[in-house]
Amino acid sequence: MRIKDREYFVPFGARAIAPLFGGRVLISGGLGGAYMRYGERISQPSYYYRIDCPVCTSRSGWGYYGLFNVSYYVDRDQHFRVGATSRVYRGHTEGEPVGPVPPIRTTDRWIQIFGEFGFSF
Repeated sequence: MRIKDREYFVPFGARAIAPLFGGRVLISGGLGGAYMRYGERISQPSYYYRIDCPVCTSRSGWGYYGLFNVSYYVDRDQHFRVGATSRVYRGHTEGEPVGPVPPIRTTDRWIQIFGEFGFSF
């Protein structure tokens, strides 16, 4: 039996981009709202045989996020770029208990850091 955890973040908001040094460096930042959902479910062995999972449940709620990005074009023609993005989420979730998280309203904070490689044409 294998229980899978899933975390979903659905962001919506605005982002501003500032090109620097002739457009070779891009700096951006953004803010917005986010829907957050956490869930657990079990991998079933088949469609004919099902295993009950009393601990499998989900929680959801609303929050907000902020992000910062910097990227750099590595070639003169500005086709290839590398960069990094950091995003911070904060929100509240409610629902059934998930693992050790009690069935009360909780404050959730997530920090995500991404590396990126891009191609422009």
